[in-house]
Amino acid sequence: MAVAFASSWADFIAPHLRSPESKALISTLWGYLGLPPSEVSAGQFALTLLSYHTAGAWYPIGGSGTMTWTIVDVIQERGGQVHLRTMVDAVEPNGSGFTVTTRSGPTIRARAVVSNASPMATVGMLPPGSVDAGWASVATTEVPALSSLVVHLGLDRDVASDGWNHHEFFDMVGYDLEAEYEAIREGRFEDAGMIVSNYTVTDPSCAPEGCSVLALTSLAPWDHADTWGTGGDLDGYRVNPEYIRVKEEAGNILIDRAERLIPGLRASIVTSHIGTPLTNARYVRQPHGSLYGREQNVVNQMDRRRPTTPLDGLFLAGAWVGGGGMTAAVGSGKAAAAAATRYLAKS
Repeated sequence: MAVAFASSWADFIAPHLRSPESKALISTLWGYLGLPPSEVSAGQFALTLLSYHTAGAWYPIGGSGTMTWTIVDVIQERGGQVHLRTMVDAVEPNGSGFTVTTRSGPTIRARAVVSNASPMATVGMLPPGSVDAGWASVATTEVPALSSLVVHLGLDRDVASDGWNHHEFFDMVGYDLEAEYEAIREGRFEDAGMIVSNYTVTDPSCAPEGCSVLALTSLAPWDHADTWGTGGDLDGYRVNPEYIRVKEEAGNILIDRAERLIPGLRASIVTSHIGTPLTNARYVRQPHGSLYGREQNVVNQMDRRRPTTPLDGLFLAGAWVGGGGMTAAVGSGKAAAAAATRYLAKS
């Protein structure tokens, strides 16, 4: 496995597969890691394949948000508190722990802090000079992984009953995955791989009877069309006419592609919502709307970030630590909790 983590996926499979078609087929899930075979860590990709082929893919009834609310319930049952819509502005070390300042909620004093914000965002919340300068420099210059363009559709027909009974369908334009990556980087969504997900297949409760909920997803860059028509000015971007134009233009490309697969799709659309990298950045505060934290390349996976930091009592969790994907991110939370528990017991 150490050899795999020291290799790109393309180099790792080269001795075993010859044709471009076989290499592309076994590498189709590269979008789940955000880098093409020539750059993504072979070890990380192999673990992804292992997960899917040994444990299968699972979808929680009620959507992935059900997992979040279940965790909230457990926290509250154990006497904890959960503050929603509460932005953290500052984390300040003091003699006995930390003072956490929120924008519109309480000021919290704690012996330890676990941050699932990116390392660069976490450093930005600390007073200058709080952590080792070298560590802070690395944390604030890591390259974010790609983001996403997602079109959420509510349909007034059951497309599964009409024959489209796939939970996930990968619509790929060819076998050259490196060319596909370049198309994504350049914002050419007509040439990018797209996943059509029909959530109603696995969870009929997510839509009224006879209806469907679909999601059309492609990887997407932050800087498409001069930061999605905003020129980098994100204040009020959601009502910026140029942002709306660029967003809808990109979303319509995916809808047109999906209609070639599902005839009559447009006529069935009751509601649609388009999410861009800017949407991701707004809701989850990830740099450049990154889906997977930092890029999951060979160098980063050989030098995996730990949940501990140079500042005693401050711990990290999330994709930037554990790697991209829900399983890895959840695992990072478990590792951070264990590290924080050891620290509190010792201190």
